[in-house]
Amino acid sequence: MHCVIVGFSREDGIAPTLFMEDGTVKQVANINGYLEDKTNVALARRKHPIIDVLPMVRGCQPTDGGNLILDLEERDRLFSRCPKAATWVKPFSMGADFINNKEQFCLWLVGITQGELAAMPAIAERVERVREMRLASKKAATRKKAETDEAVRRDSAAAAIAIPRDSFSIFGSTQIHTDWVCDEWDDTGQ
Repeated sequence: MHCVIVGFSREDGIAPTLFMEDGTVKQVANINGYLEDKTNVALARRKHPIIDVLPMVRGCQPTDGGNLILDLEERDRLFSRCPKAATWVKPFSMGADFINNKEQFCLWLVGITQGELAAMPAIAERVERVREMRLASKKAATRKKAETDEAVRRDSAAAAIAIPRDSFSIFGSTQIHTDWVCDEWDDTGQ
């Protein structure tokens, strides 16, 4: 569908006109926000669904200064330096990387003990850089996150349908990319 708005007027007596796809011209009483010959209607903004469904939430957001997100090459280098790291590395993607199926990983340190962290200097260095980045932030909430080792802020449940916000901008809203994601990884990291 193409829409061309030829002009606006507040003057009475000028008949609104719709030019149809088949070439017909139609004089109408009103053209609403949906470009139809109907009364003006606007949907009110809502914060909650009108039916009982699970809410959409933001999901995951790195607040790590790039220190805990790894591409395939970085992951493999980390594993060669520190084989124990495999326990703490999980598949991770968001936005355009998710849409383009770019393989990424993160250090998912939920539940790690200080002893386990100290036994893996390669990861401990990254965690320290995250802490320094967070402490230097102008945002109080980010500075507070310096107290944790978690790579990402997570608002999602164990399993979810991922709908990247980038779906709406990368492809001009013609496609919405979704996929099923969950926290249950087997020994292969899948």
